[in-house]
Amino acid sequence: MFLNNYAKLQKRETLLIILLLGLSFLGRIPIILIYGDVEIENEWTILLNNLINHSTLASTQFGEFLLPNLWMPPLYAYYLYFFTFFNYEYQNFVLLILFSQSILASISVVIFYKINKFFFYK
Repeated sequence: MFLNNYAKLQKRETLLIILLLGLSFLGRIPIILIYGDVEIENEWTILLNNLINHSTLASTQFGEFLLPNLWMPPLYAYYLYFFTFFNYEYQNFVLLILFSQSILASISVVIFYKINKFFFYK
């Protein structure tokens, strides 16, 4: 009896997690298509171009010297750099980044649910 109830509860929680993941992702798609960026702007373009061309995370160039980036978070630049290996044209490159960010954000919703369930079970 207990195992039967536990199996039902597990199935229900799995469906809830899938629903959270799906609604979170599907809710972000129209926002991406309407309000999403169409290009990588400002400092991120400089960092990404220096990673591609010079294989270094540099934000400023003085002649032949590249000065390292000291104030921008480096992992996002490497995240952008990872997607350059897919060789998409620029517009699809930006959409790929936006959709991958929405997938990661949807997964974070599920992780937040799991953490809340752990701490506030009763």
